[in-house]
Amino acid sequence: MPDASVALERVVTFIDGAKAAGTQHVVIARKLFSYDHPFAFEGNQEKAFELFNKTANQFRVPINHIKAVGSAQLGYSFLKKTPFVTRRSDLDLAIIDPPLFQIYCEAGYRVTRGYTDLTAFPRRDGVDVPKAFYQSLARGFFRPDYMPICTERETWFRFFNAMSRLHSNLFKTVNCGIYFSSSFFDAKQSLIVDQYLESKK
Repeated sequence: MPDASVALERVVTFIDGAKAAGTQHVVIARKLFSYDHPFAFEGNQEKAFELFNKTANQFRVPINHIKAVGSAQLGYSFLKKTPFVTRRSDLDLAIIDPPLFQIYCEAGYRVTRGYTDLTAFPRRDGVDVPKAFYQSLARGFFRPDYMPICTERETWFRFFNAMSRLHSNLFKTVNCGIYFSSSFFDAKQSLIVDQYLESKK
């Protein structure tokens, strides 16, 4: 069990330092209670908080609605069967937020005139993008890369492309999707557990 006095000293030192640096109290509280850094940020917790906090502010969601997934979170990709490698692996994020999910769904619905005009969907070799988009939505997962071309899509990728450049010393790219709820998120992540258990048979 961790030494309580050491933990207390660490927290007090952090608060005093953040206060002296002029950090807002709400930001200090957010760091202390609403954030848990993933594997990829081990030793770089300040950079992790900066990225998560910017994402939360950009999309107006609570910081604890943002999660890292894949090898960046676990240190290993059970899908690709490869370890996380600094600068060569992606940072994949998930925002779990019903209102944001709705905003982007409605944008896609609007630009396609209720999905009657599919010309706005991007093209990808070997992929029926509208079908893949619908299937993801049915699983409570919004994939921006399958989203019809519109202002919201452009704003999304402009932000995450900027995050990719800013954190290129840690990641190949920074990507993100949106989940309608924790239940959908948990269901998607449970596939990783299934893959791992299946590989042991």
